[in-house]
Formats: sequence, C-alpha cells, structure tokens
Amino acid sequence: MKNRVSRIILSALSYLIAITLVVAVPILFIGNQTWADILSQLDFMKIHPRYSGGEVIQTVSENGITWRVHRPVFDGLFRERKHGFVQLEVLADPRPDSWVVEVDFDQDAVVDFDVHLKGKDDAPPEIVKYDERVQNLTQWAKTETGWIVRVGLFNRN
Repeated sequence: MKNRVSRIILSALSYLIAITLVVAVPILFIGNQTWADILSQLDFMKIHPRYSGGEVIQTVSENGITWRVHRPVFDGLFRERKHGFVQLEVLADPRPDSWVVEVDFDQDAVVDFDVHLKGKDDAPPEIVKYDERVQNLTQWAKTETGWIVRVGLFNRN
C-alpha cells in the first residue's frame, strides 16, 4: 500500500511539473526579447571588450578629424592573453583623400605607431611601428564617416 501511495504522489508531481513546463516554455519563448532587454539593463551585464573594443581612453580632434583610442585589450577568461589588440576609431566628415593618425596606446607620451588611412579608395590602412609590442594590422573596416582599425599587440606581462 505504501508503494502505491508513493507512486501516485510521484506521478501527480511529474504531471504537475510537465503541465507547468508546457505553459511556461511558450510564455518564456514569446517574452524572450523582453527578458533579454531586462537582463541587458542590469548593472553587472557588460559586453566583453573583445567585441566592443574596450573603453575609450583618449579622444583627439584636429582639422575636422576625430579619433578615439580604446584601451589595449588582452582580456581572457581566466587571465590576460599574450596577444591582444588596440582599437582605433577615426571619424572624418567629409573624408579626406588620406591622413595619418599617431597613436600612443599606453599613454606614456611617446607615439607607439602611426596609421596611414586612405579616404577615397578601398586599400587597407598601413601601420608604421615604433614599439616592439605592436604586431600588425588585424582588422579594419570602412564606415560611412571614417574607419575602425584594430592593431595587434604583444603583452610583455
């Protein structure tokens, strides 16, 4: 008799869980965007610097051209990586034929590399290295009002 009662209770509990899930899953699926928006507004939720480029540490404007230097990104899951990048955003409207941006990514008042940008053609930017930590041009994209450039870095630490 005792086994029969425990089976009935277990069956009733299983059916209750199944019914709850049948109702809850569509509600959660339909409200997925709302839940995502709510979660994204929480203070502890942040976009990883590998996707966002990191925080902007310097903004320079001269001759109608503005460039933003982001902090160097070496972030890994558990520790810093040996290879990272620094992201540079260049905004110029109208876009000149070519221009050079001097970048000091470590904020030591010494230029670490130059980026040579060509405004009219689709040729990739060129970099001139002055620091041994600067590796190469890793990614670049032309935008409506300028460029976004990522330059690879080596982490000495």
